[in-house]
Amino acid sequence: MTKVLVKQKVQEYIDACFIGDAEKLKSLFHESAVMSGYFNGQFMFGDITPFIENIAQTPPMKETEVDYHASIEKIDVAGKVASVVLVEKGFFGVMNFVNYLHLIEVNNEWKVSSKNFTSEVNQ
Repeated sequence: MTKVLVKQKVQEYIDACFIGDAEKLKSLFHESAVMSGYFNGQFMFGDITPFIENIAQTPPMKETEVDYHASIEKIDVAGKVASVVLVEKGFFGVMNFVNYLHLIEVNNEWKVSSKNFTSEVNQ
């Protein structure tokens, strides 16, 4: 059952990105969540604010009809922590991502505590 709840939370993440719901997306993260990785070869490390702002300021993928696909490749759960590999292709039509989302159950709710990622330009 726990794995199902984690998968549902990650699906909410995917859906919020696709429809451009920045507030929903922000609610999926723990208030102290961090994000790090490589965006188009550039190292980034910090909180989730730039990601949320990008979703808020960019026309939603749903409305622009980009060829976006997301797949949950792996879910590992140990007690109240989880790790998920999420692969996204065609993010905003131009980027591919491999994301490592780490979730934690806090007050009976799963939250993303960190996001590590790498990206490449969609070929």
